[in-house]
Amino acid sequence: MIDSVSSNSTDPIDVFRMLVNLTDKILSRIAFGKTFQSRDQSSDGSRLQEILYDTMEALNGFSASDFLPSVGWIIDRITGVHGRIEKCFHDFDEYFQDIIDIHHNPERQKSKHEDLIDVLLKVEKDGRSTIH
Repeated sequence: MIDSVSSNSTDPIDVFRMLVNLTDKILSRIAFGKTFQSRDQSSDGSRLQEILYDTMEALNGFSASDFLPSVGWIIDRITGVHGRIEKCFHDFDEYFQDIIDIHHNPERQKSKHEDLIDVLLKVEKDGRSTIH
């Protein structure tokens, strides 16, 4: 991050985006063992960032069911709000399933340290969790 800021002398710097990228890379390495690039190769963010931004955009919009709980869902289906939110949930499911599939692959290159997914899969396999 420091190298990126110091090499960029004339262009404006989006500090928020840089901090989001840094946080994403750190948390992804800890939780998933590596970072996952965006499907759009020209983007400097990760796939998780894409999904999070899409979700924030979908949830920040007007939702009729927030104001009319009994009939607002009809309006949300007609306007497409419901579909955009469902797509975000589907994208999250797909993203996390891809990570789990990668961790189940016996041919994957493992690091010296287990990540969070390895630990959770081991707990699931052993069935000796104290968490209920």
